[in-house]
Amino acid sequence: METKRWTIPGIIKDGVIVPQSNTPLPNGIYVDILIRPVDMTPELKSELDQWDKASDEAWALIDEEALPPKQPVPKFGSARGLVKMSDDFDEPLDDLDGPPSY
Repeated sequence: METKRWTIPGIIKDGVIVPQSNTPLPNGIYVDILIRPVDMTPELKSELDQWDKASDEAWALIDEEALPPKQPVPKFGSARGLVKMSDDFDEPLDDLDGPPSY
């Protein structure tokens, strides 16, 4: 796969990037949009900084939600006294002595 890089000048009109050259580009390719710091207005820099901050906070929330909740680890013997077995536990069951009754 070819890794040729092109620089295509462009401007933004109504929030849409408009290329300023007639360089043909194939459909479906990915592009990187670079905004040079010297071209950035203070307002644009402030807005991008706010987006970065919001993005970091959003990713933190996503990461927090993605982790499974921590389940407490039971300690050995913590269920002592909660389970009781009857005295005839080891006795044969009467239900198993004959043919099944339906």
